[in-house]
Amino acid sequence: MPAAFLYGLETVGEMMDHEVLGKFVRQIIYDEIIPSIDLDKDMLTEFANSVVERFQNPYIKHYLLSILLNSSSKFKTRVLPSILEYQQIHNKLPEKLTFSLAALIAVYKDGKVEGSVMKARREKGEFTMQDDLWALEFFEETWKNFDGSQEASKKVAETVLGNTRMWGQDLNEVAGLTDKVTHYLYQIANSGIQATIEKLV
Repeated sequence: MPAAFLYGLETVGEMMDHEVLGKFVRQIIYDEIIPSIDLDKDMLTEFANSVVERFQNPYIKHYLLSILLNSSSKFKTRVLPSILEYQQIHNKLPEKLTFSLAALIAVYKDGKVEGSVMKARREKGEFTMQDDLWALEFFEETWKNFDGSQEASKKVAETVLGNTRMWGQDLNEVAGLTDKVTHYLYQIANSGIQATIEKLV
């Protein structure tokens, strides 16, 4: 979802219909989320098919920016477990879910806290992020001196992943995660979200 929003899309329906993002989301669901769950694969595939069908429903408009409301806590409960379980089962990180974590961090890159919200920018223009104020202030401070370098990308990755209040643990301790997130943050900052995600799909 963060990647689709940074890409310039507005709704889940647009995302599912998009040639690149639709493929990206389906790959995440079928290649990374299902293999991270130790349950009957046929049952999981059937459930995944129903989720995809719901996402494609043209009569329901799920706005990506609304889904990004309180995004760090949502990611912790909904996505992070799949990353950790996938790594435990397959002894490697799921590429696209890990990229999604980097994209989430990148959403806050040019953000400035104003009152209780953050004004941020993507290539398509300005938007408003709503989250816990401490989280918004943390992201603003973390990105403040970013200069686009590999070193700065690593510092952002280490700082965000090390926020135990946000994740309930130090994610720098997850093997390979810091390096992967650093790589994707650097690519997003220097090549743009579209070029970066197109290499993944």
